[in-house]
Amino acid sequence: MDKLIHATIRGITSTFRIPLIVSGTSLCAPVPSYPTLLGFIGCCAGREVYPDEVRIGFEYRFGGDATGAGLGVDMETTHRFELKNDRLRPHPKGTSIRFYEFHAYPVLELYLDNPDFFDLLAQPAGIPTFGRSQDLAWIENVETVDVEQRPSGTVGTTLMPFPQEDVGGRMLRLPEFFDNRQTGLTRNPVNIRLFHVVSAGSIVENPNLYHVTTDGDDNHVIYLHEWA
Repeated sequence: MDKLIHATIRGITSTFRIPLIVSGTSLCAPVPSYPTLLGFIGCCAGREVYPDEVRIGFEYRFGGDATGAGLGVDMETTHRFELKNDRLRPHPKGTSIRFYEFHAYPVLELYLDNPDFFDLLAQPAGIPTFGRSQDLAWIENVETVDVEQRPSGTVGTTLMPFPQEDVGGRMLRLPEFFDNRQTGLTRNPVNIRLFHVVSAGSIVENPNLYHVTTDGDDNHVIYLHEWA
């Protein structure tokens, strides 16, 4: 592999929900998960996209810098209904409120190894979002970059399999992707495993690290996820 597709994607807000937290304030994950990124690519392609089609690397930041100052909480009104006499009616207890954590001014640097996805990102079939439908995103730039493999280097904030030796960071139990190919059934989470949120500036060693040859920082590398 000597080339990757690189896309810079921006938004006003992003909401990456953490699985299994369904009450109280809905927390926002520090980074998007790989199923979320496959869904993002699928939105651009206008169809389901699966791991056997593409490998993904990314770096994520928000708030205008790397300090995390862009974290906020949103309040949403939920309208409840009940089924009465075979008709759907407003619930007598009225509306409720839910709280959602979100990121402001997110930026996603996305890297893909399949050149066929260049045109899908340059001219997306759907409107991409960073999580919820109101978290609209726009693809600022798409390019092909030359890369070279490195045994180690410094990464931007990303998501890697746990554990990463001598690197601190939050752990998240996540599926690698959701199988949605069987009509009439709920989607099936596949390869649930522990992932490690690796912060910007961390030095890592991994066989799946790539350096963009035009990058002025010779130590900077991208982790390209290897599906289990």
